Amino acid sequence: MVLIVADDARLRWIETQRDLARALGVSVEDWLGALQSAGNRSTGLTAAVIGAAVSQGLGMGVLAELHGPELAQRARALVDPNPPRTQNPVLREAIRRAGELAEGGGLERLKAKREGLSTPRRAPGSLAHSDARPTADAPGEGDA
Repeated sequence: MVLIVADDARLRWIETQRDLARALGVSVEDWLGALQSAGNRSTGLTAAVIGAAVSQGLGMGVLAELHGPELAQRARALVDPNPPRTQNPVLREAIRRAGELAEGGGLERLKAKREGLSTPRRAPGSLAHSDARPTADAPGEGDA
């Protein structure tokens, strides 16, 4: 029973982090960067852990096991377990949010591996002769 509650709380936390990023108008990657930098600042992290421990009825013993950078790394793995491999930040966020689409298979289309596009080969030579009449944008050929 305790394990189920912990998993439910963890899932709620993950969704809350994603929702916070979207509400603030930042990408998940930027939000994870903010979490990472917060993990490196001991003062704010300690205060947050004390607040969480008190709200859950836990003692201050949790501070003895607190390691900010490791906690931030675990948070990153929970919020974004399979980060997109593209370098473009806009595409990364599009791939992350495509999974939220109810229909249309957006995520599958974005993650699908595509074969290289082949361009048609031109036949040697011209398809037709050029018109020799002069126009406003071309002098034409022949007697001038």
